[in-house]
This record gives sequence, C-alpha cells and structure tokens, in this order.
Amino acid sequence: MGGKEATPLYAMQCFLFPKSLCAQLQNVMNRFWWANNKTKALLAKQAWPKVGSYPSFTWRSICSVRALIEEGMVWRIGNGECVNIWNDPWLPGREKNRISGHEIRLQWTSVSNLMNPDSNTWNADLASSLVRTNLNNYSNEEFTDFYKDLWGLNTPSKIKIHVWRLFNNWIPHYCNLAKMKLSAESLCPLCKEEMENLNHLLWSCRVLRQVWAYFQIRTYQFENFVDSKVCFTRFFTAAEIQQKSIIAISLWSLWFRRNKLIHEGMKFKIEEVLGFIRGYAQDIILTHSNIQNHVNHSLQDIWQAPEIGFIKLNFDASFHSKDKIATTVVIARDSAGIILGAETYLFEDVADPFVAEARACERALIFAKTMGFSCLAVEGDALSVIKSIKRMGIDRSVIRSVTRHIFLMGLTFEKATYHFVPRNVNGVAHALALEGRRIGFSGIWSQSFPESVSLLAEKERRQLR
Repeated sequence: MGGKEATPLYAMQCFLFPKSLCAQLQNVMNRFWWANNKTKALLAKQAWPKVGSYPSFTWRSICSVRALIEEGMVWRIGNGECVNIWNDPWLPGREKNRISGHEIRLQWTSVSNLMNPDSNTWNADLASSLVRTNLNNYSNEEFTDFYKDLWGLNTPSKIKIHVWRLFNNWIPHYCNLAKMKLSAESLCPLCKEEMENLNHLLWSCRVLRQVWAYFQIRTYQFENFVDSKVCFTRFFTAAEIQQKSIIAISLWSLWFRRNKLIHEGMKFKIEEVLGFIRGYAQDIILTHSNIQNHVNHSLQDIWQAPEIGFIKLNFDASFHSKDKIATTVVIARDSAGIILGAETYLFEDVADPFVAEARACERALIFAKTMGFSCLAVEGDALSVIKSIKRMGIDRSVIRSVTRHIFLMGLTFEKATYHFVPRNVNGVAHALALEGRRIGFSGIWSQSFPESVSLLAEKERRQLR
C-alpha cells in the first residue's frame, strides 16, 4: 500500500510487533479515515435512505454524516413561502448559505416577500437593497480597495499573504480545527477571554487592541450587527500608509507568537511583541529607503541636462604615455541636451594622465569664455581634478597650479559649478576625445561630428526626464 495510510507490512512479516505499537498504528489509520471530511463526503452521498430498527455498522457510518449534509444544503426556493429570509440557508456561497451579520427586519420574513406575486419573479430593487444592506457589502467586489492597499504595502510577502489568508479564514485557528474535529480547544491562547475564530483574530482580541493602542492606531466603533470583516476593511483602508504596515505586521507577529506559545511552550510577553513589531517596522522603512537611494543613484548614472539658463561642459582627455601627448576635449550642451559646440585640443610634453585631465578642464573654461557662456556646470570623470578645484587649488598635488588657474577663471563667470561623474555618464566627451586623437584634429567642432559621437549624444538627449 502507498500514501499516508501505508502500513509497514514487510517489517510486520519479519518481526513480532508489540501490542502497543499495533494499537498506535491502528489509531493513525483511524484518524486518517474518520477525521477527513472528504471521506465523510463520500459517505454523505448514501445518507438519504432511512434505516430500520437494527441498522448495520455500514448504515450507522453513513448516517453519522447527516450533519455534513445539512451544513451544505440550500433551499430550492420555489414560491418562497416556506423559506425564512433570516434563518434558512438559501443564498449559495454565503457564510453557511445564510445572510450573516444582519439586522432583522420584521416586515419581511419569508423569501416570497421578495417576489412579485403576479409574475412569480424577483422584486429586484427590494431584494438587492435588503440583501446588500444586511450583508454589509460582504462580497469580494466590495473589498477591492482593501486588497489594493494590502498588496501595495512595502512589507514582506509572507506578511501580506498571512493577512490575506486570515481575512479569508484560511488559517488553522482553534475554531477551524474544531470543525474538523482536530482540536478540543477553542479559547484564544493569548487573551484567554474569547473563542479563537476569524472575528476574534481579525478584530476583537484584547491583545490585538493593546498593540494597536500602543502604536496610536485609532479604532472605530461600529454597529453591533456589522460583520467583523467589514469593520476591519473600513478600519484598514482609513488608516495612514505607515499604520497599515503596523496593522499587517501586528496580525502576523501575534499569530507567530501564538504558534510559538502552543507548539514550543515559549512564554508570551506583550512587551516583547511590541518591541519586535517596532523593530521590524523600522527595518522595513530602512530597507525601503536604501532601495530608493539605490534607484536614485542608478538614475544618476545617465547624463542629466543642466538647469535652464546653464550650459553643461563635459571635459575629458586621451593620454598617450609613449609620446607624452594628450588630446583634450570639451563639449557644451544646453538644458534640452542640444550640442552648442565642442573642441578638441592637442597638448605635447604632458607629464601624466592627471595633468592631461586638468588641462582638459582648463580648456573647457577657455572654450566657455570664447563662446560667451555665463553660467556653467562643469563635469568630468577625473575625481582628483574636481577635488583640487573645490579646494581652490590650494593643496600639494602636482596639478595644483592648473586647478588654481581653473578656480580663478571660474570666478570670472556669473556662476560656475564643478561635479564629478562616472565614465559612462561622460561618454560623449570620451568618445569625442578618442575620435579627435584618431584623426589628429585640434580645433572647434562647429557643424558636423563623428557618427559615434552624434548617436551617443542623441541617445542621451532622448533619455532626459
């Protein structure tokens, strides 16, 4: 035999099992067969015939599932005169096929009151208003806002999934286990005051209310006949974004601590729960902040246009160490990303790449003065040059004389700022430096540019936000 009901037949053929072990195996098989509602459902199909005075064991087994049949039965309405609106099961798909959480209206008692007597059809307006009002909008369609808020939270998926399962009563709390005859307990293990069911875990538990009060989350008083799911939905959707996260975390953490108490015997302390929820919420905020900073940093890894009225100058240099020759480049673009001009310039007898980059920045300001620009945003991928300029060229670096000159030239403009950017952001200037070195051109590019430079500049212009 295979599956959960398998017995160790081979071992039983070889060894004589103790009676106590045989009894335990028999109990395991009995629990599987008789605690499973699917097995009862199979028997329920045979439960309609009446039994005689001395029913067999088979018929007694079949009749034992009549309660399961009654739980799933729904009235066939007919003329509706024998069906009570408030007590009988006549609405398929509702809680126990009945109207739940309702305010009984005595002027309507039987389902026939909801029909037009002449045509024997539904009085749509009356039935819709009565049933919808008394169901307190108890349908998935009415919970759309709640689900949108829940799945939009910046919390781990396991927390949102737990709240979703709890909201739909799909967790093994005591009352659900008792329905399947898997638990004799029913009292909430945390507050020890009420039965542990959906309404209690979602809304009315004293410990849950203490947690919400500690975090200053205001709860509301609803009419007694309003269903707890509707209460929670209205409460959750009305809360602020941060409070919604606290509500979800509190439901999940209390269930986690409840399981620790039941299955591991870990003592429950409300102070520990409050500290855990507070720390967990802070960790989520910090993680979200770090992710946002990473996203912002990624956005900065593309070329950004200057403010309106400013001209952005990107400079770069290509250094040939063997010949001690450097080709510097500067390219000017406005706030729309349009190229206003560019220059490549040839330097000889350059000591090292740092001096080459410093000379490129120097040529950028000379080019800006030639073009008549007044407000500059100077960018380059030479960090040492940018740092030296911001220190006004007063340092011990080998480029201090050049950067000092750059700083003093910057004072002659209406405004000049200096920024370091990564190489990929300075791509257009770098590409032009390579092309200028390849063709050996030294001078101002006024009209046409190399195709590689034009394509890259156009791509960066389209990426502007």
